[in-house]
Amino acid sequence: EAEKREIIDKFAREKEEQIRHLQQEKLRKKEKLQAKLRARREKLEKKRSIDRKKELEEAKTRAEKEMAVIETIGKHTEQLLDLEATMEDQAVPQVAQPETMDRVREA
Repeated sequence: EAEKREIIDKFAREKEEQIRHLQQEKLRKKEKLQAKLRARREKLEKKRSIDRKKELEEAKTRAEKEMAVIETIGKHTEQLLDLEATMEDQAVPQVAQPETMDRVREA
């Protein structure tokens, strides 16, 4: 009877040791997978951050180009208005002469 009890106890200890070993192995694998997942998330977040920076930089460049075009149009408009005002100031009322009208028609 004591011998049976000893064999059963030995078997139980071995099984308990196997269970502990399997639990530790399972825990190590879980931690390893969590570390991989964390690394992937960090990598993805870094990529997203870089993509966002690129998008912002591109948007800034587009806005700067658009502002340059708007400024150029504004300058040209001012120049045209100044030229028109100058021409109006310098305009001398002329009586249309027949030969002038003929030259305008030929042109």
